[in-house]
Parts: sequence; C-alpha cells; structure tokens
Amino acid sequence: MLKINLRSAWRSLWRNPLFSSINIFGLALGMAICIIVLTHLRDQLSYDDFHPNKDRMARIITDLTGKDGRQFRLATSPLPFADAARKNFEGIASVTRLYPTGTQKVTTPKKKLNLTASFADTSLLTMFGFKLSAGDVKHALHLPNSVVLTENAAQKIFGAADAMNQLISFDKYGDFVVTGILKDSLGKSHIDYECYLSMTTVPVLEKEGLIAQAFDEWNSWSSGYTYILLKRGFKITDLKSSAKKVADEVKSLSKLEGKEDIKFDVQSFDEIILGEELSNSIGNVGSRGKMAAELLIGFVILLSACFNYTNLSIARSLKRGREVGIRKVAGARRGQVFMQFIIESLMNAVLAFALSLIMLNLMIEYAPYLAGGVSKTFIADDPGVLVWLTVFISFTALLAGSLPAWVLSSFKPVEILKNLYQVKVFGSFGLRKALIVAQFALALIITIFAAVFNRQFEYMAKANPGYLRENMLVIDLNGTKVDYLRNRVSSIHGVQQSSALAKSLGRGPSGTSTMRLDLSKEPFRIPHFDVDSNFVTVYGLRLLAGQSFRKLESIDHEDEVLVNKQLIDLLGFNSPQEAIGRQVQLDDSINVNIAGVLKDFHFYGMESGIPPLLLRNRANEFAFLQIKTQHKSQAFESAINAAWKSVHPGEPLHIYWLKDRLYEQQSAGDTVSTLNFLAFMAIAIATLGLLGMVVYITKTREKEIGIRKVLGASIASVMLLLSRGFLKLVLLAGAIAIPLGYIGSYMFVSMFVTRITPGPEIILLSFAGILLITLLTISTQVFKAAAANPVDSLKNE
Repeated sequence: MLKINLRSAWRSLWRNPLFSSINIFGLALGMAICIIVLTHLRDQLSYDDFHPNKDRMARIITDLTGKDGRQFRLATSPLPFADAARKNFEGIASVTRLYPTGTQKVTTPKKKLNLTASFADTSLLTMFGFKLSAGDVKHALHLPNSVVLTENAAQKIFGAADAMNQLISFDKYGDFVVTGILKDSLGKSHIDYECYLSMTTVPVLEKEGLIAQAFDEWNSWSSGYTYILLKRGFKITDLKSSAKKVADEVKSLSKLEGKEDIKFDVQSFDEIILGEELSNSIGNVGSRGKMAAELLIGFVILLSACFNYTNLSIARSLKRGREVGIRKVAGARRGQVFMQFIIESLMNAVLAFALSLIMLNLMIEYAPYLAGGVSKTFIADDPGVLVWLTVFISFTALLAGSLPAWVLSSFKPVEILKNLYQVKVFGSFGLRKALIVAQFALALIITIFAAVFNRQFEYMAKANPGYLRENMLVIDLNGTKVDYLRNRVSSIHGVQQSSALAKSLGRGPSGTSTMRLDLSKEPFRIPHFDVDSNFVTVYGLRLLAGQSFRKLESIDHEDEVLVNKQLIDLLGFNSPQEAIGRQVQLDDSINVNIAGVLKDFHFYGMESGIPPLLLRNRANEFAFLQIKTQHKSQAFESAINAAWKSVHPGEPLHIYWLKDRLYEQQSAGDTVSTLNFLAFMAIAIATLGLLGMVVYITKTREKEIGIRKVLGASIASVMLLLSRGFLKLVLLAGAIAIPLGYIGSYMFVSMFVTRITPGPEIILLSFAGILLITLLTISTQVFKAAAANPVDSLKNE
C-alpha cells in the first residue's frame, strides 16, 4: 500500500509541475529560515549541559535601586555575599565566585598576547565539573598567584612545550605560576575564560594598590558572580529567604538615601541560558525575548508557506475530488485516502527540505550573517540533529497537508466540492480568501516593522552623540606606553591632536567608582571614564563650568576629576558653578576636587539615556590612543602602521575609525539586513501563493472568459473582472495590518531614548510596495488569460 501511495504522490507532483514547484519552493524558503532558528535554539540549549548537579545550582543576582529611583537588575553580586550566605543558610554544600578582569596582556620571555581572565575560587573547578588534563583539580587555585589555563590558551602561549609550573606575567597583576590545564572538550559553558587566577591573590593585590577594593566591599555590586550548590533536600525558595536576610543586614549597615534600595535574588542555574535579560551578564547566554522573536518569525514564515500549500491544494480540489471518488468506489476507506494526501504532503516536505539545505549553503557561502552562525557541516557536527530534523519535516508536512487531506477524504466527490467552498472563517469569507488575507497581512506587518527598524537604527547611527567623531583614528595600545607611542605618531603629517583613554567612546564606561560628597554618608557607585588632559579639546566637549585636567597624568597621584551635568544634579548642586572646587571621596580613600563640569554626552550607545559620569585622569588605565587628523585616508593609516612597527615589530596593529565603528555599532547592520531578508522572504512566499491562485483561477475560468470576449468584453474589462477579487483581499489585508504594524512599531521605538516617530509615510510606502508587487503578479497572469483567443478555450464545447 505504501508503494502505491508513493507512486501516486510522485505522479501527482509531475502532473502539476507549476503548482508543485510553487509549493516546494515556498516550503523550502520557510524551512531554511526555520532550520537557522532551530539550530540557533539547539546551540543555546547545549550550553551548561555538562555541569554535574546543575539542578541544585543557582546564581545570586542583585536588584539595585539608585538614589534617583532608577532600577537595575544585575547578574553580579558583591564578593562578600559568599561568606554571608554560608553563615545564614545551612543548606549550602559549596559556594564559588568569579571576579572577571576583562582582557589581560600576558607576557612570557618569548611571547606577548591578550587573553580573557577571571579570578576564581578554589571550588570553581569541582563545583562546575571542569576537568584538568594536568594539575590537581581540588588545589590548582588554592595558593595566591596560581593560574589555570585552558588547553587552547596554553597552546597559544607555550606551543607544544609543557605549560605546567611555568611562569607567566600579567601586566597589571605580576607573575603567576601555571598550576593546571583545563580541558577544552567538555562542552559549552557560559563561564568561558582563557585564564583562571586564584581568588586568594585578590587581597594581596588590593593591599598593593594594583586593583580596587572589592573583596570585602558590599558596595561593589558589579564586581563578581556568586554561584551556590545546595545540599540535597534543600530548595531554591529556601535560599531566596536567606538572600533576603542578607540584604536586610546590608541595608541596616548602609546609610541609604533617596530611593536607594538593595535586594538579592536567586536565579536557578538552568534559567541562566535564555533566561531574563540582566545587566552584567557573561557568556553567550542569549536573550529570551530575542529567541522568542526568532522562533515566532520563523514559525510565521513557515506558516505562510504552508498556507500556500493548503490554498493551492484546496483550489485543485475539483480534479482531486474525481480521484477520491474513484478510490472510494474501489473500496478505499477514509483513513487510506487521508494517508495518501499526507504522504504526498510529506514528499513535498522532503523535497523542500533538500532544496532548503541548498539555499542554506548559499546563504552560508555568500551571506553568512543571514545564516545565524550555522555551519555547512551542522548535521555532521551533531548527528543528534537528524532526530529533530525528522520531527521538523514531519511537522511541516502535517501543518501543510492536514487540512486538505481531511477535507478531500471526508466526503464523496460532489460533497467535497460543495462543502469546500462553504467552509467559513470570517463571516462570508471562504477559507481560501482568509488564508490569502492572513498571508499578506503578516507580510505587510513584517515589512512595516523592517522599514521602521531600518529608519530607527539609521537615525541613531547619524544622531549627534555630543562629541566629535569625524576623522578620529583609534589605536589599541596593546600594553604600549602611551607617551612613547604618542611621540612616535605626533610627527606624522596630518596628526592634529591625540587623546589617551581607557575605553573607546560609545561602548559604555571604562569602570565604576564609589563616590561620596559627605563623609558621613554611604558612598554610591558611579560610572567612570579614565581620560587624559587632551580629552575635552580633542572631542570638542563643552565645559559648563571650571576647566579641564591640568597637563599632568600621574599613576600615583590623582587630585581632580571632571563630572557631567547629570552627576551634578544627582549630588544636589543648584548649578555647575557651585560644584567647582568641591571635594569628593572616591573608592573610600582618594580625596579629589571637582575641576570642571561637562555638558552631557552619550558615552553609552544612542539607544540609552545619559547617566551620571565621572572622568578620572589615571595614566595606568589608558588602553587606547585616539588621533584627530585632517582627513581620513589609506596613506595616513599606512604611516601609523609604520610608526607602530617601529615600536612593536612583531605585534599586529589594531586600528579603526571612530565614526565607522560607531555607525557599525549603532546601525545594527547585520540585524537590519537579516530583518530585511525576512521581510523579503515573507513577501516572496505570499506572492508565490498568490501567483499559484491566480494561475489556477484563470485556468478554471478560461471558458467563461472566452464567452465574455465573444459577447464583446474588452481585455481591460476582463482583467478588471479577474483582478478585483484579489485586490480586495490585499486591501483588506492592509486594513488589518496597517494599524497592527503601526502599534507594534510605536511600541518598538519607545524602547529607545533617541528615536524616530513612525510617520504615515513609512506605513503607506510599505503598503504601496506590497500593492505594486501584487498588481504585477496578478496582471502578468490575468493579461495572458484575457488576451487569449476565445476560439482556443471554446473549441471543445
């Protein structure tokens, strides 16, 4: 029976090549998108899968309310929380902390390179189930100045030589001994550093003044990550009660002002990946909202392709009804007929899947950003993917073929035809019309959103951030002494000025500092930027009061700071002038005077607001040199490269133009291109479905058209007759989609501080574009039918 059904399905495909091609191509487009989305989802769900006892693990997160009432939910927590939790909760089996340090310059006698690093407790390796290819997993991070390297990092530093017990030097922290090599092959984890430095080193470095005080500081909310392993029999809810108790104790010792508040919460370990979006998150944790949006868009596009299949299958019901009648007369039961159409749908889905793999390979080859990180060998890399691909193909076949199979197998041939066109979805609307309206409404909503998305990010990319961006070349110092490099490049033709800073503008602050105006009150944390005395002039910032830094950068001495207007307002000064000369304390020990007040500028991206900011002048924190030049040119870059080689002959130069980087960052180029591609796919699938329907309807009305032409109807009147029904459906789709698209777009742009106002021109142009595509699709087929010789259609009557 299966062989007969397969042969019948194959013959049906070849008997109707145009409709089969439309069905298969449309399904392939939808399936290609869904494969990308599902592969991304599978990749995300593979993170943290190998950690033992993950069902009993949790992370402590911080809910912080500032003096001004702004709320922050942080993935981080103060480092002292671990000891406090042990004292307050008996259900803890183990606690471990991470204290990330960012990218560090690592030096050996033969090599210099940058590696990601984090301080970690001794218990990290055992608690997370990390395995060492060399070293003792229980004691590798026990002693100060110990470091565990990943196998990949050890290979980068030492090559084939044995890394154990070797000495490596971190520019900021001194010498460390390699006490363990971490295996790379265990699996993916959101904890992913190349170097793990012993946490016992932190108090030593704090005493030496090499890092800010954090080990015993409750105000260091952003310092570290605290993970807890519960004893068997204890629940996350029990730990939440303990976290609340710790927060109450911290608040009783703190002098909170205004709307300040502190709370600690507990995040189950399995909620870290694709969980809620938290500030200070680490690793490739993904976004629950973004993943949900990807799944929704993928499903909508696949559903649109399935609409095509359903629509065309129902439209061809008359011919297939005769086939069903013959089968039933021959003794076939309804279930057998149903299965015949499901097998046909499955065959379409399998062929569409094969075509989707070809499309996917083309995307990977020529537009990798559209493929979402999917590799050409994604099936070979993970054989388990075959299981969910089989489920996916079956699901697609059922989604596309169930309704036609159910309808066509339910009644006798005459009843099929009679009842099919009586199926109602909305009032007097037939099923086929409702599907066309739904398709075009979805396509128009996606198109409107894509247009607004494009306009919003283009607007942010071109908006004025409050500082100069033109002709600014950024050089990554990579550990080079800033004055040495500055002297080398200052003689290059075209160099006007230069400024050293800890982090390039537009990417957030370089760190945070504790600050207080009144020593009797508790300090609060403020974002800070480390910059030199040229910063204000080079970037064209406006001073509201006071002056910039003096021409002095000292590693050991800091006596003045600059602040922005937001910070002045937060401190309660009535005017910028009132703040000049006032003394504030930083990091509980450094007394400095406010030298100047700057007009607010966007040191974060343009999508967010401007929070209070502190500018500090500490030369040991500088990591970038930004050069202001007369004009951007390849020759200038070559001159900078030559100067760099004279300083670092063996080190690669990392440079970029600030305006280009900011535009790339703010314009969200890959995301915009992906969304445009999705909009194109949605329109293409909807148009394919419409094309198939127009071709079929004009084919079935050939004799009617012939009679009308014999009676004197013009080509224009016939075209209008055949087109107006489809145009009405598209206009109705517009009436549904336009208000929904506008509301959704308005909600989207409201998430940004710097934003456009979605105007009617965006909505109307999107609708006009789809209407034009519809008219072209309809008119090509309708004109062909209207211009045909009536003799050809009536000669058999």
